[in-house]
Amino acid sequence: MFKIKTLLLTGLLLIGLNTMAQDENERLVGANCTSIMVGKTASTDGSVITSHTCDGRYRTWMRWEPAADHEKGEMYKVYKGTMHTEDPFDNRNVELAGEIPQVEHTYAYLNTAYPCLNEKQLAIGETTFSGPDTLVNKKGMFMIEELERVALMRCDNARDAIKLIGQLVKDYGYGDGGECITIADKAKVPTKSVACGRPNASRMTKWALVPISPA
Repeated sequence: MFKIKTLLLTGLLLIGLNTMAQDENERLVGANCTSIMVGKTASTDGSVITSHTCDGRYRTWMRWEPAADHEKGEMYKVYKGTMHTEDPFDNRNVELAGEIPQVEHTYAYLNTAYPCLNEKQLAIGETTFSGPDTLVNKKGMFMIEELERVALMRCDNARDAIKLIGQLVKDYGYGDGGECITIADKAKVPTKSVACGRPNASRMTKWALVPISPA
């Protein structure tokens, strides 16, 4: 009888430990993307390349969003929850995070889970490194994918994209976990940009820039 009880308790303990491990793995799913960067001196034709493996449970649809002109005073809506939609018209679990002033003209871009390329050959790759939950500012308006989207809509080079993302984070707050994005254009090598939230701060973010190699 004692042996049976011991076996049962051992079995329950193993099940509990396995469940805890599964829960931890579930939490980390989506934090496994890997950036891929190629500088112009490393490619055979002088091209600059950046991309990433989107290793997570994110949406699979994509769409080329056209360039557009906008009226003066128009506002641009910023959303949260767009990463897990089933099609462009799926608004389930998508919520409005806020609005920012629209610009006069926006560029066409490739609308993927993490928007990655625009008509000016500005490209962005992404890697999640998460970080402690205590550093996530839930009041921040922008998730990383929305910062990428706005940068692709408004910028035609890597330097301007970096400046814009930094300004948006400063003005409206960053609400995501730790992220590393690689930003490249047709003339410059990729630039690695790291963003992570700050605790109890609505408009503060650590923002570090690390050039991959000389331009």
